Amino acid sequence: MALSPRVLFLGFLGLGLVTGLFVGSLGEAIAAPVAKSTQQNTLFVFVDDLGAEHPTLEGIWLAAQSQNSQTINWVPVYPVPLTEAGEEYAQPHSTFYLPDSDFDDPSALPPLRTQGAWWDETFWLDEAALGVLQSLSGQTAPDISDPWVEPQRSLYEQVQILNALCQSISATVNGAALDQILALMPNHFRSSVSPFELITRWDAWSQNGFPLGCSHPWAD
Repeated sequence: MALSPRVLFLGFLGLGLVTGLFVGSLGEAIAAPVAKSTQQNTLFVFVDDLGAEHPTLEGIWLAAQSQNSQTINWVPVYPVPLTEAGEEYAQPHSTFYLPDSDFDDPSALPPLRTQGAWWDETFWLDEAALGVLQSLSGQTAPDISDPWVEPQRSLYEQVQILNALCQSISATVNGAALDQILALMPNHFRSSVSPFELITRWDAWSQNGFPLGCSHPWAD
């Protein structure tokens, strides 16, 4: 498995203004009929500790970017906002544990089995990795509520943290910051993309000043 944290920043850079956290159509946003040849979908899986014997699932986000677009559409897969239909994982539920620390098949996770989502690549991160990202951007690392106990509170807290990262990360990215992030591999970051591809993308984004916007179709 190729392991690198660099593109994890791409995920956080896309998160911006958060509105309507508890309304919207999650299913339509995930399963939008967009041709795979014209859209890039990236899956982000957040757990408590990637080095644990059975990591605990804390969040799943899908980031969709259309070809030639600078906007990333973010959709929360787990936990999910309240909807008129009443999503199962929007209410308190049983905890999800990964089978082992080397687990790398997100399609087997219950929240994804119930959705019609597809993705091209996957990135995994844990609380230690998130803490480093927050430190680099000058944030304090608050506790995140358990999504199986308080799904809506956990969703709100995750969005607020990622939103803050989106607003500040471009001003704090430098060689020293990347060195700190790379030092976390492979225990706290994982990627299905090759290191060479990640470095190439990162260099291109850096040269262009990270010209990325964000959208939240699930909150519309």
